[in-house]
Amino acid sequence: MRIPSLAVAAVSGGVLLAQAASAIDCPAAGTSVTVVPDASGGVSLGVISDPDAVCTLILLATADGAGGETFIPFGRSYSGYNWEGVSPTNQVFACAGGSCAAALPAPDAGQEYRLGSDRHSATPAQRGSRLPIHGPLGPAN
Repeated sequence: MRIPSLAVAAVSGGVLLAQAASAIDCPAAGTSVTVVPDASGGVSLGVISDPDAVCTLILLATADGAGGETFIPFGRSYSGYNWEGVSPTNQVFACAGGSCAAALPAPDAGQEYRLGSDRHSATPAQRGSRLPIHGPLGPAN
């Protein structure tokens, strides 16, 4: 199965649009990219290397008439770890060479995939507090 990558194609209404062509990295913190999978649902996403950042892939749905939005998380990459599926979808990612490929289900009308990122900072003491969790259980990658 061929799973192509994505590339930024255009800007529309302040949102970057991505289409199948070449690998796509996470956008700058606080922004999002609309991800348009190829005809077979294939995407390839870069692994975020910043230790203080997280990148997420969600399926966004705009509610008809109400103006609200709901989202379903599909995956995340953080602190240099490969992409991993998250609940409730538990999307499967195949990772190699700093990028991860996935086959996404086709979105319904009024839905779109979004790739977004956020940054946080942690003090050395906060980072050290992760040891009790990562020690016995290991990091979530």
